[in-house]
Amino acid sequence: MRYIGRTRKGRIAEKITTQYCNTTFNQMMLAIRLLANHTRSKSEIEQTKMLIDELVQLDGAITKTREQHIVCFVAVEDLLYFIWKCHEDDYHHSRYMTQVSFILLLLGFFGIRPGQAVKSNAHRLINRGLTYGETSFHLTWFNGIPQLQLFPISDRITFYNDTNPSRMYAWPVIHFIGLVLADGVFVHEQTAATFSPPNIHLPPSTGSYEFRIQEDKWQLTICRSLIRSGYVISPTSIVA
Repeated sequence: MRYIGRTRKGRIAEKITTQYCNTTFNQMMLAIRLLANHTRSKSEIEQTKMLIDELVQLDGAITKTREQHIVCFVAVEDLLYFIWKCHEDDYHHSRYMTQVSFILLLLGFFGIRPGQAVKSNAHRLINRGLTYGETSFHLTWFNGIPQLQLFPISDRITFYNDTNPSRMYAWPVIHFIGLVLADGVFVHEQTAATFSPPNIHLPPSTGSYEFRIQEDKWQLTICRSLIRSGYVISPTSIVA
């Protein structure tokens, strides 16, 4: 690691980053485990990680990271138009398109990164995505009008949906309702009619009403992969 820190040239600066060193070390450990069937002890790995952190002082490595851009909503709209109007593949399960649209809207509206919405289960010990327990879904007052509100708890970012009926395709709440009703995770059973505009009522004396999720469904990932040749939604594996 020290040799790499002294000799390698960086891409975003003259010196390489500690993140690059950590990634290189992890790849080396994977190669050793697969080719030599040998795994370093936990203490050895921790010592190497500490050495990598020390490269900043010893060999001039830097901690600077590359700027990562969040997808802009114009790009999200283009993607939504393409997958619903131009995409030639037909999925056997109707939920899949709703899931993809919901993920794109999460990226555009809430500013979260793809890895916060889904983490591919193709990677060892990783099968984690946005769960129902990490969302908050309320009926609340906004500018004197009762409105449905959805936001991921982990980011504490609130977004009130666009109320223009001609843009319902871009409402994250619409896609969330379709997914949550299909999974049947509400404490009190709800139907699509509950969320129809004529049926949305909130007493003036009530600040908000929470649509609570069943406790045993908190860890259920919202967007899940297709199994059985694409005809069934997996109960556990997330979208890859």
